[in-house]
Amino acid sequence: PPTPLQSGQCYGCSEEVQSGGCTANGRTFHKECFKCSNCKKMLEEKFFTAEDQPLCENCYKVDDKTCDVCSKAIAGDCLMSKGKHFHQDCMKCSVCGEVLSGTYFTAMDKLICEKDYRETEKSCSDCGCVISGPYYTLDNEKVVCEKDYKKMLGNCERCGKVVEGKILKVSGGFYHPDCFTCVVCKESLVGVPFSLDDDKLVYCSEDYKRKHAAMCSACSQPIVPMKGETSAARLRALGRDFHPECFKCEDCGLVLDSRISGSECYPVDNKPLCAACSRNRQQ
Repeated sequence: PPTPLQSGQCYGCSEEVQSGGCTANGRTFHKECFKCSNCKKMLEEKFFTAEDQPLCENCYKVDDKTCDVCSKAIAGDCLMSKGKHFHQDCMKCSVCGEVLSGTYFTAMDKLICEKDYRETEKSCSDCGCVISGPYYTLDNEKVVCEKDYKKMLGNCERCGKVVEGKILKVSGGFYHPDCFTCVVCKESLVGVPFSLDDDKLVYCSEDYKRKHAAMCSACSQPIVPMKGETSAARLRALGRDFHPECFKCEDCGLVLDSRISGSECYPVDNKPLCAACSRNRQQ
């Protein structure tokens, strides 16, 4: 039967219950508002619960139901919570073991009496709300709700979604492992050398070198090491950078090299020329 209560807000009509009310399934009702959710008949003594809704005996039929605790068939009256059926004597608090009567709660799929629920409930250290679902204990022993925990995790620098589960933290930013790829070649950078530019863009070593390498004044390509090598030869001349093989006489195409006799550079108007072509231009 419902438990007598003197005050509160009626779950049925939302009006204030001044006196003569009752509680059932953790809710407050005027006595005249406590009705079968199916046929609307007023419930005065025995009632049943299905999916958190009160039902009269006629509307609540128990056919081939099995108790979720003892696994035995239920032949008569039973209780139901979140789609599970129980013998009245089997529906007990998971903390103290007492048979549940009146208000009870469900936490992490376990039934808990009101007393133990109040003693074990936790409040989020950040937002202050009572935590009814999953919670997280931080290194400093603070307890936070799932929503605030995800806020602490931050968002992935690449896709912008909340980072949870496996996390990569790089220079203060967070990444999903699948998102931690080179912005140029899209190759995964998990477990391999990488570089960050000033805009926090992630590059593999080769693409970073290409982006930040000196550009050859002749071919306009970056001066970077060949695959498998760690350094690249660079020639600095006439205030510009060249691949050694690209530093040629602009007129005849001879590769210029001051170490080789006859291949020295004799510039005219800051243009690289060999000795013969330099004389021709000055005639």
